[in-house]
Amino acid sequence: MKKTVFILFVGLVFTFSTFAHLFADDDRGTAEGLKLDKIKSKTLKKRIASPNPHTAFECTECHKKRKIKIKKKKKKKKTGRKKKRSKKSAIVDIIKLCDGCHEGENLHPVNTNPMKSEFKITPPRFLPLGKGKYKDKITCLTCHDIHAKNSAYKLLRGFPGAKGAKSAKLTERQELCRSCHGDALIDRSPHNGDERSCGFCHISDPRKVERVIDTVRLDIVKRCNFCHDKLEEGHFLAVNAFVDKKLEDKIPDLDLPFIGGEITCVTCHDQHWKSTLAHRLRPAFVAFAEQSVRINPHWTGTFCLTCHDKQPKKGEELSFRFNGDFVKICNRCHETEEATADIHPVNIEVPPEMLKNVPEDFKLAEGNLITCLTCHELKYQTSINNPVRRINPKFLRGGPYKNRSDICYRCHVRENYERMNPHNQIDGDGNIIESKCLFCHSSRPDVDIVGIDKVEFTGNVAEYCYGCHAGKDEDHPSGFTHNGAEPTEERLKCIAKVEKKLGLYLPLYDGNVFCGTCHNPHQRGVQKGVAAWGADEEYRLRLPKGYMMCVACHCDKGDVF
Repeated sequence: MKKTVFILFVGLVFTFSTFAHLFADDDRGTAEGLKLDKIKSKTLKKRIASPNPHTAFECTECHKKRKIKIKKKKKKKKTGRKKKRSKKSAIVDIIKLCDGCHEGENLHPVNTNPMKSEFKITPPRFLPLGKGKYKDKITCLTCHDIHAKNSAYKLLRGFPGAKGAKSAKLTERQELCRSCHGDALIDRSPHNGDERSCGFCHISDPRKVERVIDTVRLDIVKRCNFCHDKLEEGHFLAVNAFVDKKLEDKIPDLDLPFIGGEITCVTCHDQHWKSTLAHRLRPAFVAFAEQSVRINPHWTGTFCLTCHDKQPKKGEELSFRFNGDFVKICNRCHETEEATADIHPVNIEVPPEMLKNVPEDFKLAEGNLITCLTCHELKYQTSINNPVRRINPKFLRGGPYKNRSDICYRCHVRENYERMNPHNQIDGDGNIIESKCLFCHSSRPDVDIVGIDKVEFTGNVAEYCYGCHAGKDEDHPSGFTHNGAEPTEERLKCIAKVEKKLGLYLPLYDGNVFCGTCHNPHQRGVQKGVAAWGADEEYRLRLPKGYMMCVACHCDKGDVF
């Protein structure tokens, strides 16, 4: 009986710890990009991790014989000697075996003894050297665990899912490299520019040819990602000016390297470190990007000319575009489909009865006008790697705030504001406020029943949100009017696959996309299970904003699930 109770207790603890994040507040914001290691939800990270393809193989494809345990025979006398009673499976030529599928993909030398090299490296225990033919030599299995649980981390040892992860706890690939190379890793950088490092990116000596670009390897992106693995996939989407249709005609005249006619890492970054700009960005790329409303200049430490009419210099007075009209400066991007528009009105005078409630640090323009600077402190987001970004990503004055609506109460009376906000659906005692339900529904829905077809609405669902969120009825998101669009059969299959894979719910209204397909309008705690995804998350999105939310329907744009 005690054993049964203990097992049930352990099961409950495991279940709670696994799903607690779905109901917990997270003030750090949502994940950016596609990298799994940037997704803060451990359960989501686990669900979307790709399976290990090696699990589909038979053991005999790598091992000559499977492990066979031999039962111990009874001995009449003890000899005091212990004998191994198991036959170890013999692994075939592992390097040759791996090259059968991954020929040319490995960028690290193998079949070498690191302890006898010029660097005299002794790898840590969790990075085993080879045996037999490759005794004490580096093999593919030195860094990779082909029995890892999934391929989220390229089967690398020391990462979650692989053997040794508990002791190593690595989070990025450069940490794995430092496990052997230590502080000498910088000396192995291909950016050093010596003769040996040139061969990492070039097929021949670039100093002996007229057109250097012709010597750059076409797989240059893979070579960059070998060290900068956190930057692969869609890391530059927020500053990708090349997709700005208004700038298409200028691209052919850019003095930028397009390898094989494609945009690669070296198109934007100077791999030879001659650039002094942040992230070694090429000045020609920055000058081009600053013309686009497609890029996000915040928190980058660069792209200054998106707001300034000349490059800021220390000790000089700042000069801004549009004669310093910050509403025009901000709306240059935020009035387009490329950026989120603020639903709070600007360029209006604060009523006299409310003026006394406005904090001193909330700047008003001449005539007590509200501008973008009233609520946002621009200084916060002008530097790179600013720790404020993590706790106050929208650079709100007086932040960080526990809830995004808390800044509203700096000027507005909380009681009046909460009564009118239909998204605040739970009272102080944790009970659902039925009157808030009736804002959209003709009767209070049963929260235990999942499915939009099981509830009734008071009118056209597609138009509810526009009362407060004006400007989203067209060209939203990404320049296309999704609201009311009927998904193709291909899109429906994609949605069904993602729902099954992640265990979430992307509802359609009368078979069409509507605001609630991507956004969850309910407060956290109202809905349960799969329907609860996105409640109180940033923009109330059911998946992390950006690329990941898009490919939940557009699998053809990137099958990351």
